[in-house]
Amino acid sequence: MMVLGFACAAPLDARQAAIVGAMARADGPLIRSRPALCAGKYARMARLDVVGGEGSFDYYRGATPVFRADITDARLPIAHTDFPASGPLPFSMGDAHPENFGILVASDGTAALEPNDLDAADRIPYYWDLRRLTVGLVLGTRLSNADNPAARAAAVAAQDDVVRAAASAYQAEIHALAMGAAIARVTDDGGSAVIADLFQRSRDGAGTTLDELTQLDADGARAIRRGVLDPTQPEQVFIELSDDARAALPAVIETARQQMVSPPDAAFFTVVDAVRELGSGVASWPRVRAIVLVRGPSDSVDDDVMLEVKELADSGSPAVYPPFRPADNVAARMQFAESLVWARVDADPFWAPAPSWLGMPAQVRTETNAHPTLRMHRLHGSLGTPVAIQDMARVLGRLLARVAARGIDGDVGPARAIDVALSRDPMAFVEGEVVAALDEADRFEADFEHFRDALDRVGLTLGVPHDPQDAPSPELQALFGTPPTPEPYR
Repeated sequence: MMVLGFACAAPLDARQAAIVGAMARADGPLIRSRPALCAGKYARMARLDVVGGEGSFDYYRGATPVFRADITDARLPIAHTDFPASGPLPFSMGDAHPENFGILVASDGTAALEPNDLDAADRIPYYWDLRRLTVGLVLGTRLSNADNPAARAAAVAAQDDVVRAAASAYQAEIHALAMGAAIARVTDDGGSAVIADLFQRSRDGAGTTLDELTQLDADGARAIRRGVLDPTQPEQVFIELSDDARAALPAVIETARQQMVSPPDAAFFTVVDAVRELGSGVASWPRVRAIVLVRGPSDSVDDDVMLEVKELADSGSPAVYPPFRPADNVAARMQFAESLVWARVDADPFWAPAPSWLGMPAQVRTETNAHPTLRMHRLHGSLGTPVAIQDMARVLGRLLARVAARGIDGDVGPARAIDVALSRDPMAFVEGEVVAALDEADRFEADFEHFRDALDRVGLTLGVPHDPQDAPSPELQALFGTPPTPEPYR
């Protein structure tokens, strides 16, 4: 059996070949230039259990290329809708799984629920993001209440209603926006216990970041901790940042500062310390991340500020419909995303793109415990009841509609076009989303085992052969570093 032209150790079945092919096509350049980091990603995706949850949802998070292959495959239900919208495609998240939403605190100190990962933001058909959300909600429901089989069974019995809740809320919000309702920030829980828990985590986390991530030396200077910060998550580690990467940080942050809405002066962002973070995320696991300690508003160590500087990439959208490209480069696409996806452009006041960090497009954002993200492993107890999960789905459905509704300069042209399509038969639209989401969730549940078995056959670099010519420059090799050995997935 051949995958992308490379021999496998043992034959793959058709679905395994489709999964491995989709992932290898998407990640090929990364596998060639930083194979050990990619191996860590695939091991994380294939683990049966991870801290705080079950690995099959991490597979869903990391397998965006497989989802995109499915949603463009005319043979599969996920690719079909009876409610296509005309006109320009909305500029949306591009990867709206439930764990890509979280709390962001704006420049005025107010918190709101927002998309908190814009890496894949692009122009796509509206139902791609909606289905990415609803399939994720079904999978999250199936993994809920890990320690209570009866509670899990009750939640799973209501999984159809979880999809209906999200799709109905999406349709209703699109209609309201098309009729002239104002686009609003989600600044309260909307009656959802899960979202209320998220806002509470934000309040609890405010002010704790420096204590957790840094320490004071004997002279009273602050520095970022090194090594494993949490023994329960040994793969997430802070190591020394290469000299070239560290020396380039001030220029990267200054470039990003100039893109911020109301930035503080340059002295605020004076770099105090910086480390390379390994083992964070799933889809973005192989990407370079630096955690940076900057001066903040004064010379006092008590008001230092933490930032993340993260390597970016193209959205990965197949661009099968015009307009094919919303921006000329990755940084411009990210800036466009901030203006359209968030309710206010300073949802995170320090989130801004930078065109180049050692030749790589990058993004600066706040690193703070006040910005928690939704986690499916928290769906247990009072947060894992059928009602709690459906209430969460409604809030996310409304928010995703707002994301898809906005055109350039706040125009709601996309909302009008989507509303025209959905208003033909809202109930049929919702039931169609239920069918599509459940079918694809079944496929992804099976795919998890397909993927694990395929890794046994092709290895943790998906059968892509090593070629010495693929080695990066010495500066980038030093930046990529030597990651920890991946945790076994068997």
